[in-house]
Amino acid sequence: MQEKNQIAVGQIYTHLLPLQIGKFLESNQFSLFLKNHNLEDAWNQFLVESRDRPDLYGTSVLKNAFILFLLHIFHRYHEKFPGVLRDFFKSIAPWSSHPLPVFELKNDLQNLGYSENEVNIVFF
Repeated sequence: MQEKNQIAVGQIYTHLLPLQIGKFLESNQFSLFLKNHNLEDAWNQFLVESRDRPDLYGTSVLKNAFILFLLHIFHRYHEKFPGVLRDFFKSIAPWSSHPLPVFELKNDLQNLGYSENEVNIVFF
């Protein structure tokens, strides 16, 4: 089950690549998102842990940190996860000229066990 969740969260990252998620994770807009959700400490923890791993370098550091960060939110704040993700999507959507891959992200949330109704609320 844990591995399935990790794969689904990894897919969220992959689906956000065209929106330049790596650059977004280093932006002031992301910092504002973290502050608004009181998640700065969690993000910094996973970012430091990822930077400290000698097997990770370049973009893989941010990818690993982001996946660990989302898994943390998913497990710790399961009920709130879709809303936090919705706010994240709202933050990153204007960041790029690429459209948000709504269909793929809906599938990712359903793969994490959220119902179609819960997922539709995130995107409306």
